[in-house]
Amino acid sequence: MLAWMVIGVANLLLSIMAFATGFSAGISEALSGEDMAVLPPPEVTLASSVLGLLWGLMLIYFIGVMRTDIKTIAQRLAEAARGKSEELLSSGETKRAMAAGEMRRLTEDLGNSVRISSPWVLPIVLGVLMVSVTGASAYITSLTQEIVLDPQAALESIFLLVALSLVLSVAALAYLVALLYSLHMINRLLGHVDRVSGSIADVLSRLKPPDTRTQGRRPGSRRTLLYIILTLITLGFFLIYWVWALNSDLGECETRVEELLSQLKLT
Repeated sequence: MLAWMVIGVANLLLSIMAFATGFSAGISEALSGEDMAVLPPPEVTLASSVLGLLWGLMLIYFIGVMRTDIKTIAQRLAEAARGKSEELLSSGETKRAMAAGEMRRLTEDLGNSVRISSPWVLPIVLGVLMVSVTGASAYITSLTQEIVLDPQAALESIFLLVALSLVLSVAALAYLVALLYSLHMINRLLGHVDRVSGSIADVLSRLKPPDTRTQGRRPGSRRTLLYIILTLITLGFFLIYWVWALNSDLGECETRVEELLSQLKLT
């Protein structure tokens, strides 16, 4: 995770550097009235593309791993709660039978809401989109350099550049939306698992005084819209913190579920 964060910061800094170079060249050209044709150094462009691709693929991998871990945690909790409900039901006591009914309902709710048929489907889609965007971006950059350095470039090249730019914009937007949706879903699923585990703990507390649960931020309590706005305002830097925070929430959720599993065995 630390290596991914460092690569992300370096990639964003290189991207800002490349943009600043082109922007300053455009301002200078407008003020002087001369065609300066200043482009970002090829080394900067290449390094930014490579780091961006590496960073994005690592991010997609983390998303897939987190989705898989959430599914595993939910399955373990559901199996333990289902077994406990059967045990309570077989006791014959009215109080325990009522607790078993509530626990079974919570187990079904957990299974229905956290059902992820294949945790890696969305990450694979993200990967395809990202590779496509990176490849198209590299080709557009090369084509742009040819047109800038050769003002007499064929009209077909200019039309091709415009068409590819439109396609790239659509693909990049689709990738961004899918990425933000993935992070939102991870946050939502973590919140649901935590709420269900809390409800199961409440049911157990009626049968036995509950153990002290880990205190701290509740997993799934992060505001997706606020995090999206902060990501846009900070030019992507906040996204690095967002992913790190979700990974921390996953660890917190796993700790809480482990505590609950211990209570299920002892009750």
